Amino acid sequence: MSNAYYKELSGWLRQARADQHITAAAVALRTRMPLETIEKIEAGDLDFATPVFIQGYLKNYADAIGLDSAAVVREYKVIRTKIAYVTSDRGQVVARATAQHSGNPDDLSSEIIPFDPDSHAFAPHSELDQAVRKKISTEKWTNIIMMSSAACMVILSLYWVVSDDHSQDEETAANLAKYERKAETFKQAKIEPRKRLSFYFSEPILTDEEINRKLEVREREQQDSMRLAIYQKNQKWPSGQKVRAITVQEAALDYAQSMK
Repeated sequence: MSNAYYKELSGWLRQARADQHITAAAVALRTRMPLETIEKIEAGDLDFATPVFIQGYLKNYADAIGLDSAAVVREYKVIRTKIAYVTSDRGQVVARATAQHSGNPDDLSSEIIPFDPDSHAFAPHSELDQAVRKKISTEKWTNIIMMSSAACMVILSLYWVVSDDHSQDEETAANLAKYERKAETFKQAKIEPRKRLSFYFSEPILTDEEINRKLEVREREQQDSMRLAIYQKNQKWPSGQKVRAITVQEAALDYAQSMK
């Protein structure tokens, strides 16, 4: 791809040599460079060596055909800078072309451009400059889209924070109003004391064994009471009178009368 961009410069160099009726072999003899190197320069194949050697070859070539070698080398550097910018994955800082210009690729196209053999003036890099402008425009729109996306994210984040705070304030106010209504309802309500439940048991709850024991005790008490009543009754009779046996019913009746 870079060879295509170098072809404009190489083409003008070749045309300038032909206009002066200088052959490629003559240039090789004057510069002591291999004819193969001269052919590569004029074919636009300027990647066959490192940039330092290419600059030396171009300087010798320009001197051999009477051109401004400094301008040719400088033009080569400018083209390399533009190619590096176009073929890079992301934007990079472009070196300054002169002390008066910023070095922006869009500016480079109007400052240092290939030789025009007829007028010995510079002409635009049509294909390379178009690629530079295209990438500048692409990166510009990419930056605009990224900045717009970032701004949208910031705005959405702020909206989410503000709306969340607003919703929390509304929820807090609603809960506060609810609690105040409940407090007012409790305040107005008449609170009556609750009555305690009273439990009365006529007799304690006993087991069968305790019930039987209690019945035995009650039966003995009754027997003792009847004996006492019989004894007291016999004490009132005259001496020598025999004691007559009485029934349990009679003893109970006598006991009841004596208790009155």
